[in-house]
Amino acid sequence: AVVSTQSTGKKTWSIGSYGIDVCTSSPTGSVLEYNTVNMRAKMTNPNDTVCGPYAVVPCLINNNCTLVVDADYTKTGCTFETSGSKLNLFYTVKFNTSVWTVSERNALKNPQSSLKFYSCSETYDETMKGM
Repeated sequence: AVVSTQSTGKKTWSIGSYGIDVCTSSPTGSVLEYNTVNMRAKMTNPNDTVCGPYAVVPCLINNNCTLVVDADYTKTGCTFETSGSKLNLFYTVKFNTSVWTVSERNALKNPQSSLKFYSCSETYDETMKGM
């Protein structure tokens, strides 16, 4: 058996057809809610019922884990691949108790539905001034 104390999840969106950049300092079309600051907020906001991992990851919903958020957002956050217009949303969770099987780990950390970044329940309108 392999013991797990934390695990990661990732969702990649192909958004080329929308003609916008997401999770960049200056999104194309100046769509404020998709800049880096707001996308990171979406990925770490426990109050959002639509966007980010808190809305869809079972162990976060059931308080069986905590979201790992580091200062440079390498554990939980987003990246954008301009060349392929691909948005990567990713998160890391730390389990409250050790997990001993892959199936248990996956049941706790795999999203129940798609990890979203649009039509959020909260408002994200910060400018990039803090970056």
